Amino acid sequence: MHKTADGSCIVAIPDIHWSAKFHECDQSECQFNHLKHSLNFHLYEGNTDALALAIMDMAKCD
Repeated sequence: MHKTADGSCIVAIPDIHWSAKFHECDQSECQFNHLKHSLNFHLYEGNTDALALAIMDMAKCD
């Protein structure tokens, strides 16, 4: 996660090519909904199974 000079936060998961930006002063419910919506719909088009599998693949020990 990176905080910018204007008070925004950028969070990224490079292994699944995902990132989102929000303002740190936003209400936590707003931040949560923005992040959840971004993960669910922009990256996986509502397929949270694919998201869970991608995260599990990142965590696998070889």
